[in-house]
Amino acid sequence: MATDRKAREITVEVGGSHPMGPADAYMPDVAADTVTAGTLAAGADIAKDNGAMDFIANATGAIYAKSWTPNLQKLVAGQQTPQGLLKAVQADYTSQLEGN
Repeated sequence: MATDRKAREITVEVGGSHPMGPADAYMPDVAADTVTAGTLAAGADIAKDNGAMDFIANATGAIYAKSWTPNLQKLVAGQQTPQGLLKAVQADYTSQLEGN
């Protein structure tokens, strides 16, 4: 759906969400004053900034259970900043890759 025109249309029309993919990928027209239009605009900004990521539950079990989940809980509790969360998860991921 990141590049296929029909898949992108279905994602927008059925799901009402931005299909991500390349910043200049085809995007179907939607009514201007809709939630979908706002979602597509936000998704376009994310795509331009190369800021999209996969669904966190697709992380390895260890990173999901031992890094994403506790750091997100700390974020919600006001004990972690968004930048701190990303730094901690990245450090945990790097450590796991290195086998530490």
